[in-house]
Amino acid sequence: MNKKIKVDFLAPPFDGHLNPLIEMATKLKDKYDIRFITGKNKNEVLIKSGFTVENILLEENEMFEKISDTEEQVKINFFALKKQFSENLKLIPKAKHEIKELIIKNETDIIIADYTVIPAVLCSRDIGLPIITTMPTNFIIENKDGTPAYFGGLKPLNSIYGNLRDFVARKQIKLFKKIIYYMFYNRIKKLDFTLYNEKGEENLYSQHSILGLGMEEFEYERTWPIQYKFIGSCPETPEYYSKKLSDENIETLLGKSYKRKVLVTLGTHLKWAKKILLQDIEEVAKNFEDTLFVVTMGKIDYEIDKLNIKSNNVMIVEYLSYTDYLKEFDYVIHHGGAGITYNCIKYKIPSLVIPHDYDQFDYAARIEYFDVGIRIKNRKNIDDVVKKINILFERKDWKNLEKLSNDFKKYYPHKTLDEEIERLLSI
Repeated sequence: MNKKIKVDFLAPPFDGHLNPLIEMATKLKDKYDIRFITGKNKNEVLIKSGFTVENILLEENEMFEKISDTEEQVKINFFALKKQFSENLKLIPKAKHEIKELIIKNETDIIIADYTVIPAVLCSRDIGLPIITTMPTNFIIENKDGTPAYFGGLKPLNSIYGNLRDFVARKQIKLFKKIIYYMFYNRIKKLDFTLYNEKGEENLYSQHSILGLGMEEFEYERTWPIQYKFIGSCPETPEYYSKKLSDENIETLLGKSYKRKVLVTLGTHLKWAKKILLQDIEEVAKNFEDTLFVVTMGKIDYEIDKLNIKSNNVMIVEYLSYTDYLKEFDYVIHHGGAGITYNCIKYKIPSLVIPHDYDQFDYAARIEYFDVGIRIKNRKNIDDVVKKINILFERKDWKNLEKLSNDFKKYYPHKTLDEEIERLLSI
């Protein structure tokens, strides 16, 4: 009997990065000997999903968590981003050392790593091991042309002004990265790392295979690296979190008769935003007494089977599995995270997107540009939120949402990943 190929999946212990890998790995675990390397907070879900797990950065676990789930908005604040980069940089040497030891001891054949796990790329280079980078947010890859991300959610403009705007924005991104690079040059130099390769492309990712966990039909027109492949989104909730609410609570939550049901979510991060979320939703809900608003707080590590009835038409749950329950809702109000954005496309659910931080402004721009939902630009303007919700409710025709939902079904992420593993290992 042939020995199974050993595949290491690496991701930070954050749902938006880890869950897509769990989805693909679950469908490939009969073929490959799969192991996950991540932070300790996700051990239970991975073990219950049938995987071996190794942890890194055990002593730095709290710092690991705080880097991503900030107490305040980061957006494009230079000093906040500089601080975040500095904290990440502190972890890289130790993470690289620990990952390298685990890979050598395991005699791993190939690495599948989320784009945030830069030490995996460094290990791959040092050991000479093939690596595949996964990108749950496609537009993070630096543009050579087209409309770039991280400028508050730009949309393409077919004009001289639009071309000039995009050109200047692309140059600003490159300049920003170079400034950060040289500010920390002495520390980065020890990693034997350069920002760009001879093609002018970023060295942060695999030079042989980058898999975009999204749809090309949902991206602006631009040039992508030659090794970049769109393989479709992986927005499923791991089975471990499936149906955690009791039947009694589900009946209370979804059994009552309302004209329409709306799910409200900010994902699993954004602590600072969730502090004001409930107050805002209660204010909004007063204008729609015939509509049920269900708020999920995304607290997967808390007591999940818990239901809090705030008013006649506002209910709060600690966590709600999109895979199990999203199809029960008519609309979604969300922050523009990758997972919920693609779930809304998958289930053909129109959405109102209120971006808060990071890549969410660019997802919001795409939601508006591709006409699959409505975008709010000022989340503090409750009157405008109410106005846009009315527009959302009154509109009946969402042709492009239906088209993209059909396009979603054309992708088979795990199959493409399987093909890439075989190609890189020349099986």
